[in-house]
Amino acid sequence: MNRSTTARGCVEILIVLFVVIAGDGIQATETRTEDDWKPNVTVDVEPSRPNNGTSLVSCLAPLMATVGHPEWTPARLMGVMGHAFHYEMKKGAATVYHDAPDWWFALDYLPELGTFTKFSVSKRDEGVDRYEVMREARAAVRASLARDTPVLVWQPMTLAMKESGLGAACWGLIVGYNENEESYTIRHPFVSETFTIGYDAFGPADPFEAFEVRILETPNTEDKRDLHHRALQNAVRFANGTQYTDETFKTSDGKQKKPYGFAAYDTWRDAFASGEKLKSAPRRQRHNALMVRRKRRGAAAYLRELTTIFPEAAEHLEAGAAQYDRELQVANSLVELFESVGGRDEYTEAERVSAGKLIAEAVKAERKAVGQIEAALALIEK
Repeated sequence: MNRSTTARGCVEILIVLFVVIAGDGIQATETRTEDDWKPNVTVDVEPSRPNNGTSLVSCLAPLMATVGHPEWTPARLMGVMGHAFHYEMKKGAATVYHDAPDWWFALDYLPELGTFTKFSVSKRDEGVDRYEVMREARAAVRASLARDTPVLVWQPMTLAMKESGLGAACWGLIVGYNENEESYTIRHPFVSETFTIGYDAFGPADPFEAFEVRILETPNTEDKRDLHHRALQNAVRFANGTQYTDETFKTSDGKQKKPYGFAAYDTWRDAFASGEKLKSAPRRQRHNALMVRRKRRGAAAYLRELTTIFPEAAEHLEAGAAQYDRELQVANSLVELFESVGGRDEYTEAERVSAGKLIAEAVKAERKAVGQIEAALALIEK
């Protein structure tokens, strides 16, 4: 097995190989050009770049379009899977974990898109032959590519890739393979160029040494009205902090350990009002504002898409989208504020006050948007 990983740039390569033919002593030459080193692409599909919502959404949207379902736009996927409405802030406003639904909530909605076959193994799976799972997956991946369907793959990078800064974390797409080199061809929302990874080179870069692929066998064609109804209900639960009730988010007395929804904005605003030294300022705070912008842009677009699915609630859905637009404007102002701080580690008092006011405006728009969603749900449920 070839366990090496190749990631070659578009550099003109000319290699002359001298082969001595046994018995005759005759030298032959073979010229290999740049094209010979290019990764073998079977399905010419690109994930959304820059990362659109989350790595999962960035890969799923083009995948669904490839199988004839372009209605699964990034905004629609973000809405159904919760990314458009989730917002979580760590205490002290150190960071926002914008991708939280990916681990369980979002993946639970994959069956709504179609039938997926999963091949998965990690160091937590005792008594499982890792390389046997990979071999079984290989045949299924090739079959999927043969029907022009790319394959979802988890964290397709080696430790060497990670250390070199390639950064193919979370979800990517398998778009080809090379049996001679025993490698998959990968396209990833965090990586600008196509690259390859050995069939059995997965794992060391992941804390659980995980290998996972998910193969779409048959897309669903059913009416999704009920699904989008649930997505709007989930949006309200995300906002009110009632979506998650396990120990990850709640303490034994029911208080929020990881504030999300309205409580996340309050935690963020309070950090600026308290005078505490915010971690990684201002770079981290700029990231937090960018996440508001990215997620609420998806929320606004999703609500506008739903006006044709729920015409009886179109007025409230459009009004909710307008409030998310307002929140986007505030997020842009926050990004500009944090960028203006430059390389300083701390904020001036005036900057703290400005940040607090802008966050208060953001949550005000957020509350109005959620109020419009609740009004829409009241009409839909009749």
